[in-house]
Amino acid sequence: MAKAVPPAEVRMERAAWVRGAGLSLGHRLRRVRGGLLELGTHFPPEATNFWDGLLSVLSVLIAVAGTVYAYRANRGGEGQDFAAKYFGIGFVVAVRFLVFGIPILVALILYWSYAFGDLETMPTTPLEVTVIAAWSAAIYLRVAKHMRDTAEAQRAAA
Repeated sequence: MAKAVPPAEVRMERAAWVRGAGLSLGHRLRRVRGGLLELGTHFPPEATNFWDGLLSVLSVLIAVAGTVYAYRANRGGEGQDFAAKYFGIGFVVAVRFLVFGIPILVALILYWSYAFGDLETMPTTPLEVTVIAAWSAAIYLRVAKHMRDTAEAQRAAA
């Protein structure tokens, strides 16, 4: 049995609702935030503590600050191809940092097995928050350094 296709007006109204036509940026962001919060309720962690919350806040702050720092390293509004450089360099730096991640992960697994060997769920500790935050910050710093180098090379070539 063939599915009935709604009239063009109905399809256009649905598309406008999805795009958020006529809504301010704040309303659109609230819609996205609501969707993410709803999605988050379906994937709760086993147990949370203060350090989980701190790590969540730090992850967002490091990502925002790192992106702004990389933007400024690319000479801000004067720079060229920010998105292409940011994602391209970011991918390469992330892959390179994986080489350092393997020994760090092994060390963390040894720590977890020693400290929480008999527990079924392991609480997040300051050590993990520090390691993950430092790791993330180092990646953004390296991306910004390479973006600054490419921006200076472009300035010298011009």
